Amino acid sequence: MARQRDELKKELIMSSATKLFAEKGFHATSIQDIVSESGLSVGTIYLYFHNKEEIFITLLDSGVGAFIDELFNKITPGVSNVDLASQFGDTILEAIQSNLSVVTVLTNELSFQEQLHGFYSMISKAIADRFMGNNDEESLYKLLNMSKKEFFALVTILLSGLTNAIRLATVPKPIIKMKDINFVIQELVLKSLLMRIDLEQSISD
Repeated sequence: MARQRDELKKELIMSSATKLFAEKGFHATSIQDIVSESGLSVGTIYLYFHNKEEIFITLLDSGVGAFIDELFNKITPGVSNVDLASQFGDTILEAIQSNLSVVTVLTNELSFQEQLHGFYSMISKAIADRFMGNNDEESLYKLLNMSKKEFFALVTILLSGLTNAIRLATVPKPIIKMKDINFVIQELVLKSLLMRIDLEQSISD
């Protein structure tokens, strides 16, 4: 029972911090802000975390894992490229929506470059494992004919752009619609990458 209470308090701290980090930014959020948002005492916060940075790293570690799991749980390897683009387009939008605060924090806090690059490597390894039968991110970059830096730039633009677009589409008076976002990601991003892969494969054959 005590362990369950500890986990609930820890989750409350992390969810409160995630909300504040997404709204105000990491540097503008204080421990006192987290205290006020969570309703817990300062002493309780420091009982579970040494500082604000530890809260941030912990929420990224847990949030990133949840995001990647959701990102790939509905993808079916072996289907046509068109179907794959459709599946991935739907799934990435759902994954961002379900983890909007975490992804917002992740893409906004550029001062944590090491954690950000680790997240991108996890994504590339997950893609390689799911679609290429290995866990080697370098093989994915080779397949896409991209450098690691180019892939990271692509993911940065894709995630930050989609996250901001989804926020604009889910406000009380949205200026864009989710169906338009879905169209853009499928037509301008995913199908372009799939065509790039087909082209590279045909050249190598």
